[in-house]
Amino acid sequence: MNLEPVIYIYPHPAVTTDIAAFTVKAGTLSLLLIQRNEEPFEGSWALPGGFLRVEYPNSDSRRTKQAGDQIDPSLSACASREAEEETGVAPERLEQFGAYGDQGRDPRGRVVTIGFCALVRHDDVRLKAASDARDARWFAVNKLPAPLAFDHDRIIKDALSHIRERAKADCDFILVLAPDEFVFDDYHALFEAVTGEPTDRANLHKRVHDARDPGRSPDRPTLNRYIIGKRLTVNGEKLRHRPPVLYRRPGGLGSATSDHPAGKA
Repeated sequence: MNLEPVIYIYPHPAVTTDIAAFTVKAGTLSLLLIQRNEEPFEGSWALPGGFLRVEYPNSDSRRTKQAGDQIDPSLSACASREAEEETGVAPERLEQFGAYGDQGRDPRGRVVTIGFCALVRHDDVRLKAASDARDARWFAVNKLPAPLAFDHDRIIKDALSHIRERAKADCDFILVLAPDEFVFDDYHALFEAVTGEPTDRANLHKRVHDARDPGRSPDRPTLNRYIIGKRLTVNGEKLRHRPPVLYRRPGGLGSATSDHPAGKA
């Protein structure tokens, strides 16, 4: 093995990942933020995130002592690790939505950050601030604290745009937020919460069920495949009106993690 030091003619920027984790809490789209416990921006609220763990250079004696679990094998692995370390939340699915490297965005030097977003069910997580986070909380996206650290206001704006466009394009995207069993009204409420705009129920029902809808591509999924029957009772009492269709939340929906933006190689 060649252990000769490699000299590069260009200086290397640091790389970080930032995670915009969203949930629907009491019918409101909310974002997970941490309160920083270290400089820069100590005490300010920010997205969870941190530095990509890489190998030390060949010429650095610490390389021989570096264990495999001290190196992030991918950007998404870094994002998952940082989110869990700082908040106790380990999102099942992460999607990359942007990269940010403007000069001056980080007072520590030239730092390029990769933005990832995730949807998580509020009831599935218990926040626990740790690592370099003083606190971790959910904030309604229309009531975020200000000012935020770094350029996280810009990153959050892009993350919001990403999840809203994804929700409109793919009916499966928001199902990670749904109860294990749900009716269409539950889906409709989640859709409006995520997209941030009122949506006609009948039109939405057609869009996510009818494969012949003119606005649907042939390979776009429909909700029909998740139908499991009818809801015949509520709280043990038999329904007198026409029972609503009952759906089952697909298992393993959030198993994919990608280092690339959705739809891109």
